[in-house]
Amino acid sequence: MRSPIWLILHDPKSTTGTTERWCVEKGIGFEIVQAPELKTDELPDAAIIFGGDMQVWETEKYPWLSREKAFVAQMLNADKPILGLCLGAQLIAEQLGGEVTDMGMDVIGWFPVQTDEETILPFHCHSSKFSLPAGTVRIAGDEMINQGFRKFGHQVGLQFHAEMDRPRLAHALEK
Repeated sequence: MRSPIWLILHDPKSTTGTTERWCVEKGIGFEIVQAPELKTDELPDAAIIFGGDMQVWETEKYPWLSREKAFVAQMLNADKPILGLCLGAQLIAEQLGGEVTDMGMDVIGWFPVQTDEETILPFHCHSSKFSLPAGTVRIAGDEMINQGFRKFGHQVGLQFHAEMDRPRLAHALEK
């Protein structure tokens, strides 16, 4: 039997940041899955998809991205909870019909984002943006781009890194 939550990483050297500690504190079982090894023949109860250096359109360079996109579509179609961070948000946005495009620049650092309730200062490390998919609600953004959306409250994409801790930051900055 699979774990209730799959934590999906795109680089074997990457980490889940604060997410594993959160799962342990909440008593939630999890399994760390490397995206290139992702199977689509069964679904977890929920998934968190983290960022990566690749772009959603680089399926020739990273053939396993097509399988990951199919997994995201299956999770959405099964109405399962799914959270995407950075690349993960872009994958969800694309599968919901949003458009993911190159920004023409790298965004790296701490920048303010306006949420529904407050301004936060999360870490950013991306060069792509997404359009707001139909049927979703914008929950975060700034003057340049959409930074977050939700569908039905349990399918969420965040362009920034809410999970950042020191080891994850060190990995992000070594690129």
